[in-house]
Amino acid sequence: MQSDEFEYHYSKQRLPQGESYGVKRSDIDALLSDRSVPGLRSVYLGRGGAGNLLASASFVADHMQMAASGTTSLTFLSVPSGLKHDLRDAMMNDGLQQLVDWIEACEHAAETWRLQRHYLRIHYRSAYGVEGVLLVSGDDVVRG
Repeated sequence: MQSDEFEYHYSKQRLPQGESYGVKRSDIDALLSDRSVPGLRSVYLGRGGAGNLLASASFVADHMQMAASGTTSLTFLSVPSGLKHDLRDAMMNDGLQQLVDWIEACEHAAETWRLQRHYLRIHYRSAYGVEGVLLVSGDDVVRG
């Protein structure tokens, strides 16, 4: 995506029949369009694996001697096609917002917080069908 403020690398893995992504690139772009997240380096859509991980955000520490230091990335994993619409609704209602809020907070976090790698993960409940489909976890709360 390109805007006046930033651009990020985007890649998407092809999926076999029976798997789908819970979000579309246009969903991500629409949410990012009015936010200030210049540190967002990449967005990747890939195949889901074992477990119920739906999405993750990661922050690479400022002091790392690499091009990605001080930046964040988003990863979205595929889900069984039968869950796609319900999980997309959950991501659109809450999940994407939490990811972008976290990335935006990384931009303004205290220097000491930015000296270490951090992550945020969004899982979907395996006992699907209950209220509150998404579970959010991370290694730390962003502190300014």
